Amino acid sequence: MSKEEQNRLITKALNAFSEGKAADAITLLEDLLKEHPKNINALCNLGTIHCENGAPQKAIILYEQALTFSPQNALLWFNLSVAYCDNNEFAKALKASEEALILDPHNQKFWLNHGYLLKQAGIEITLEIFDLLKEKIANKRRELGLKAVEIY
Repeated sequence: MSKEEQNRLITKALNAFSEGKAADAITLLEDLLKEHPKNINALCNLGTIHCENGAPQKAIILYEQALTFSPQNALLWFNLSVAYCDNNEFAKALKASEEALILDPHNQKFWLNHGYLLKQAGIEITLEIFDLLKEKIANKRRELGLKAVEIY
């Protein structure tokens, strides 16, 4: 299937979704991805449909898959951030949001999202961030050949 045909199929899926036919849209995109599993546009749109239909876990998987093919795609990082937020995983949402901002620091929508995440996270995020930081420190020390330390 040519790139043009793939794009037409994605447009058809998005039209179906906008007409309230989410199941049809999902089927069209999943069928396309069976043939073209690296189609970033299809992965991203399918993720967005799942996220908007209350299935952020499915969206997360799709965005992460797309990022393996396009790791410097700021929009994918932004979408991943939104999906993590919808799944109440604020530490991961903030990390993904930071990646989006690193890649596109002038995008106002990304900054607004980041501010929203910080507000939503509140005090609960502190413990998650602390745990992630402990893990990051331990991994980096291991990578550098440094002695492991107990972190409270």
